[in-house]
Formats: sequence, C-alpha cells, structure tokens
Amino acid sequence: MNNKLPKTKIDERTGIEYHLEGDYYIPHLAMPKQENITLNKYGRMRLNYLKEHKRLNI
Repeated sequence: MNNKLPKTKIDERTGIEYHLEGDYYIPHLAMPKQENITLNKYGRMRLNYLKEHKRLNI
C-alpha cells in the first residue's frame, strides 16, 4: 500500500496551511510584523529586569 501524502495541506475551516514533515503536518505560522513601540520609564525598567533575571532557555 503506497499512499503518498500531499506535501502541503490547507485546513478549510481555519485557513491554516500545513506542510508535511515525516508523518506529521506542521502548521505554517508566522508572527505579524510588529511596529516599534515607545516604552515609558516603568516599561524600560521591566524590560531591563526581564533581560537580567529571566533568562530564556531554549
């Protein structure tokens, strides 16, 4: 039984496009372009705190 799966698939209900990786379909997700924001004093303090104390381990 040689069933070939399509390389890409679009979910009709959600409109999300998927691509085939091995036996699994992985969604094509992209973050929208984010505009520059202006941080006030407390926003900058929070950002500095997160950069210093909340290291992201990936």
